Amino acid sequence: MGNKHRIFMALFIMAFLMAGCGKEGRLDEGDCPVEIRLAGLPAGYAELTDDQKEQIVVNLQLENLINEKTYTFRLNDDNHFSQNASLNPGTYRVAYCYISGSGAVRMNGKASVETMDISRDTINIISVSVTNQQEFDQWVAQMRADAAILRVDQFSRIIQFEGQIINMEEILDYVEFTHDQQVRAYDKVVLDNGEKGVHVTLLNDTGETADWRDCKVIAVTFTKDNVIFGKGARVMMPAEEILHAEDGLYGTPDSLAGCVLIGAEYDDFDAIYRETRSGDRMTFKVDGSGEHITEVTYEFAVFE
Repeated sequence: MGNKHRIFMALFIMAFLMAGCGKEGRLDEGDCPVEIRLAGLPAGYAELTDDQKEQIVVNLQLENLINEKTYTFRLNDDNHFSQNASLNPGTYRVAYCYISGSGAVRMNGKASVETMDISRDTINIISVSVTNQQEFDQWVAQMRADAAILRVDQFSRIIQFEGQIINMEEILDYVEFTHDQQVRAYDKVVLDNGEKGVHVTLLNDTGETADWRDCKVIAVTFTKDNVIFGKGARVMMPAEEILHAEDGLYGTPDSLAGCVLIGAEYDDFDAIYRETRSGDRMTFKVDGSGEHITEVTYEFAVFE
């Protein structure tokens, strides 16, 4: 195959791919009024922080069945969960409908129709309903910070997990893990429960092989906001509410690791707090924007 033919084929493929990417339509390209709106919010939504509310978005996409153009809608707190458009007449189907956001329990959304004939002589409305309102409200109730957890120190080893005040060293009593192998003498094993967003590191501190349930918890990592630490710190909280020298819950970290150009959208970085007396260490992973805590790791008795 000659070079000219290769160049022609490359340009042809590129043009084909670019044409395939041009299916997104404009929300103002027609004269048929369309409204996409959320039918109602769970009662617990009002109790969310502003930061949590910002992350909840209703995502819905319509597809014109004739020309296959797609039209994407995003409903959030800023537009009062309602968005208008002017589309061309035709038959449209709901390509997808879901609600994104943070939280161990998220809102589930369902559109009122699967397909709709959109015309000029009527207001074409598609409503989205939250199908798990009761479950969501229960989660919000669980995540209200108990007065007791607001009083304890960050290194108390006490947390509020899914509404219960517990000792982190006893996390195996509250979260299910599976492991089908014995742990060798003086060896470590890491177990994950992705559904709960909890990861534990266990140590067999004996001279004999042992079942993992008999091993010692030496570190716990939390990746979802179903946990509250002493003074009210939690995953997905704005970083400055914890790390700020004067106004943060924990003040200036003892050290930082990773990229520390906050707001430059580089890699995540770690903010580390240490307690000299116990050797305990808390590590807050902050996203590349420098805005949010994405996970918290608590390590027991790490003497350096």
